[in-house]
Amino acid sequence: MTTTDADRGQVWLERNRPDMAEVEFRKALVDDPENGEIHAMLALCLVGLDRYDEALDEAMRALALEAE
Repeated sequence: MTTTDADRGQVWLERNRPDMAEVEFRKALVDDPENGEIHAMLALCLVGLDRYDEALDEAMRALALEAE
């Protein structure tokens, strides 16, 4: 089984390390920039880093991509 950047980001987020998770989610978005779920996870990281304006932007992007 291959571990993806998004998988590693999830692990870091579960370990309460939003700084490390952000790095992995941003790498994942390079490969899949239209993935709303990854944008949502990145938004959670940014909230954990008290970067609320960026978090809101990512959350809005996630909603636009995953309108369903």
